[in-house]
Parts: sequence; structure tokens; C-alpha cells
Amino acid sequence: MLKIPEIVGELAERAIDIFDRKFTTDAEKEEARRRFQLLVDEKQHELRMIEVDMVTRRHQSDMSSDSWLSKNIRPLTLIALVILFAALSFMKADEYIIEEVTMLLHTFVMFYVGSRGIEKISTIRQRNNEIHPDS
Repeated sequence: MLKIPEIVGELAERAIDIFDRKFTTDAEKEEARRRFQLLVDEKQHELRMIEVDMVTRRHQSDMSSDSWLSKNIRPLTLIALVILFAALSFMKADEYIIEEVTMLLHTFVMFYVGSRGIEKISTIRQRNNEIHPDS
């Protein structure tokens, strides 16, 4: 499954091939490549920021809900994955399954820790802005 930044990168490579055919001198080609690469980098950054914003909005929505499950889904998922990993290890499951669960557990731990870190940083910044609004 391709991610949006990878798709943009692939399109950039194709566009650079087109630039090579359109411009005649090496200086023109390099300038066109440089400008296009700057545009691609900017668009990839925008896509990443949109992705982070959407994840943050989803977390905020979860936390504003009255449902106990929506507020605790991340810790429960983490606990379930750890239990699944331990159970599969003791049952001597197929190596492929253990690798897939391990990858899923690593991904979720990075997501969980990262999202909690972002939440904490934004809370600290909000508090600092309330205390020192003009700085």
C-alpha cells in the first residue's frame, strides 16, 4: 500500500524526466529540478501536517466523548496486543504470525507514545500561552 508522500515522490521523479526532455541546457534542467523539488517537499510537508492534524482531531473527539471506551481505547489496545504477543510466544505460534504481531505492537507503541507526547506538548503550550499571552 503506497502512502501519499511516496506517491508524490514518484510523481516528482516522473516530472523530472519530463523536465529533462523540455529544457536543453544543464543549467535550465538543474534550476527546474531544484524548483520542482522545493515544491514537492513543500507539498509533502503539507500532507504530513494535515495527517497529524487529523490524528489530533480524532484524539480530541475521542476525549470529548462521554464513552468510557473511546477515552480508553489506546491503553486497551496496547494491553490486548501485549497479551496477544505473550500468548503467541508461549504457544510457539508460527514465526510469521509472531513477526506480524510484533510489527503491529511496535507500530502501536510508537503511535501511542508519539500521540501522548503531542498531547502533552500541546497542553503545556496552551498553559504557557494562558500564563504568558504576550510572549
